[in-house]
Amino acid sequence: MVRAAKSNNPGIVAETSCNYLWFCNEDYRTLGSRVKCNPSVKTPADRDALRQALASGLIDTIGSDHAPHLLSEKEGPYTKAPSGLPSIQQSLPVLITIAEQEDIPLTRIAAVFSENAADLYGLKRGKIRYGYAADIVIFDKDKEFTVRAQDQYSKCGWTPYEGCTLKGKIEKVYVNGHLMDPDNLENTENFGKPLTFNGR
Repeated sequence: MVRAAKSNNPGIVAETSCNYLWFCNEDYRTLGSRVKCNPSVKTPADRDALRQALASGLIDTIGSDHAPHLLSEKEGPYTKAPSGLPSIQQSLPVLITIAEQEDIPLTRIAAVFSENAADLYGLKRGKIRYGYAADIVIFDKDKEFTVRAQDQYSKCGWTPYEGCTLKGKIEKVYVNGHLMDPDNLENTENFGKPLTFNGR
């Protein structure tokens, strides 16, 4: 449907999140409502199709879809549990891991995760370019790590990726050109800068 729509209107943009590229309906057996999101995760075949769309360029952007519900909220009955997953901390490593699994170049990951959004919305960030805000993530693409709940910075304190082995360990984060201290995130001096769209 996306491919057909784009053939008639090249301005149409397709987005997914890492959750749909990683999880599938088989994960309900072990994670239950923890992976409840809207729309719901589908079959392994659907997940594979999304990965192919990512590799081919059909998908333009990756959204975080970060929803930091408390674990106590997510562990209730499925029909009453809220939709959404706390996933922003794992988004880049999940993409890097998928890139290796599917032989997707990291230039493609940079495009869908940052550069394309900058172009779509006219943002002066999202690219390493003169005049752009220096928002930069430095990672080791080959370094593996296991996701642990105790390492989560989100105040909800959990992640559906717990126990997963990912690549792309993040080593440093710069916001507006300033190195962030993960142990002092209360220092918001360099946070909260207003976004400008299309130079306005």
